Amino acid sequence: MNGYETAVERSRRKMMDIAVEHGYTAEETVRASQHLDKLLNMVSHINNHGPYPAYRTPPSYKKKADSE
Repeated sequence: MNGYETAVERSRRKMMDIAVEHGYTAEETVRASQHLDKLLNMVSHINNHGPYPAYRTPPSYKKKADSE
């Protein structure tokens, strides 16, 4: 399993844990689902087109130093 697959699985598990605790339609679950969607879209882009352009990288995936 590569780093992207690990990140996707970790995000998916976290979303499911939140859903079990708060409900499948809870705001927290929806946010976790949206985060997973962005991650899956980024991985799909990388697999189909190569590296994801830095200017289009969702803010939650940027390095901490980039946001300071």
